[in-house]
Amino acid sequence: MKRISIVLSVVLALSMLLASCAPATTTEAPTMAPTKAPTMAPTAAPTMDAAAVAATLPRNETLYFNGQQWGPVVCWNPYSSNCNNAMADVQQDNARVTMFETPYLYNMLDGKVYPLLADGPFTWDAGMTEITFKLNAAAKWSDGTPVTAEDVAYTWASHVKYNTQFGAANKDFIDTIEAVDPQTVVVKAKLGADGKAVNPLIVNAYLSSNYVIQKAWTETLEARTAGDAAAFMADVADDAVYSG
Repeated sequence: MKRISIVLSVVLALSMLLASCAPATTTEAPTMAPTKAPTMAPTAAPTMDAAAVAATLPRNETLYFNGQQWGPVVCWNPYSSNCNNAMADVQQDNARVTMFETPYLYNMLDGKVYPLLADGPFTWDAGMTEITFKLNAAAKWSDGTPVTAEDVAYTWASHVKYNTQFGAANKDFIDTIEAVDPQTVVVKAKLGADGKAVNPLIVNAYLSSNYVIQKAWTETLEARTAGDAAAFMADVADDAVYSG
C-alpha cells in the first residue's frame, strides 16, 4: 500500500512538472479585412463636336456685360419703362445702344453729340423752333429693311398715343416729329407765348436719349395688344426688330 502511494505521488509530480513546462496557448484576435476606400467611376471629359466648336464665338468678337443686371430681364420692349434690361433697353443721356439705337450719341467726356443713326450733325432753324437732321442711308433694321424718317416719326407718335414714360416726359417740349422724305426728319419744338421753344435743351436731348423704333414692328405690337396702352407697354416683345 505504501509502495502504491509512492508510485502515485511520483506520477502526480511528473504530471504537474510536465504541465508547468508546456507552452501557454494563446488565442489570436480575429483580423478584419482592410476596407477599401470607395472609388469614383472615371468620367470622360466633355467633348465638343466640330459644329459646336465652329459656333464658339472668338474672344475678340464677343461682348461680355456685367455689373448692372441685378435681376432677370423682364422684356425687350423699347416702349416699356420696366423691362429691367440693363444691357439692351436703357433710354437716357447715356442710352445703351447694343440693340436699339438713338439718332445721336451723347459723349459725357466732352459734352458733345455724335451721329449714330443720323448722318451728320442736326441743325436748328434761325428762330430755334425746329431741328432738322438726316438719317444714315446705311442704317438697317435686323430684318434687312432700311431705317427711315417714318420710323422716327411713328416712334414719337406712338409714345404720345400710348402715353409712355418717354412721351410723357417730352410732350410738353416737343410738338411734332415729321418725316419730310425717307431720310429727313424735322422735330418741331413746343413754343411759348414769346414764340420761342419752351425748352430747346430737352428737344436736343431727345435725339440722343430715345430710341428709334421700327414702324412696321410697332404696328405689329399694336395689333397684338389691340390698342390697350397697358398691354402695349407690358408686352415682352421677344420678336422686336432692332437696328443695333
